[in-house]
Parts: sequence; C-alpha cells; structure tokens
Amino acid sequence: MCTLFLVYDEGHCLPGNANNLNLKLTGLYGTLQSPEDYPPEFDCEWLITVPKGKVVELSFERLDLDFQTSEFASSCGDYVQINDGDSRKSETMDNFCGNAVPKPLKSSGRHMYILFHADVLYHTPRQGFKATFKAVSKRLCKLQC
Repeated sequence: MCTLFLVYDEGHCLPGNANNLNLKLTGLYGTLQSPEDYPPEFDCEWLITVPKGKVVELSFERLDLDFQTSEFASSCGDYVQINDGDSRKSETMDNFCGNAVPKPLKSSGRHMYILFHADVLYHTPRQGFKATFKAVSKRLCKLQC
C-alpha cells in the first residue's frame, strides 16, 4: 500500500509542495532554486522581502532551462521571471531561460517577486536554476553612479 502526502514548505520549491505558488523568503540573505531535473507543468512563485531601507540584489549561480527557437522568433519553454515589487502583477524586470547566467539584478524597493514556470510542450530534463538574494543599501545618486 502506498501513502501519498503533500509537503507544506514556505520557502522551498518542491514537487508536491502545496505552497509552491506562495513561497516566502525574508531577511538579509537566502537561496531559492528549482528542483534539479524539474518536472514538466511545474510552477513556483517566491516573494522576497528584505528589511526596510534595503533593496533586493538577486544573483544567479546556475541557469539551465529549456530554450526553444522557432524559425520566426525565440521563445522560452521554461523560464524564470523577475518582478520589481510584491506580486506577479508588479513590473517585470526580466525573463530568463536557456543556460547563460545573467548579471545580478536589483529591485527598486524591499520586495522582489520571482516566478518559475516549466512548460509541458518543450520539456527536456534540465538542472533548473539556483539564485541567491541579499539585502543591500539603496544607492542614492545625485549626479552619476
């Protein structure tokens, strides 16, 4: 006899985690990642919150997601979307797929919202992504930065 159970984890993107669309990371630093060899039709969303007066700096350590190219345009089968704010409706900073590790990104405020999506149509086993965040001081520029 096989017993099925759901995992409830507030910060980790895991198959079977009932909380995958409501993951929360807070503090001065932390790590977020997809599972390695993630399944198709898989989604996770994180809200990163750092202390007041700080902004979020996100750096990727690994990026290995499906990337599909058609004859007319490039498209991502699987992707990581970075939003500057506290929800999926916040302004999108960038979308990433493929395997080129992007440069670090900084939010404009104390929140960053991350969406990870694995498509069903273009799925090839991949290592996924791993990123770290840290709280950094807002950089105030009067002339040039």
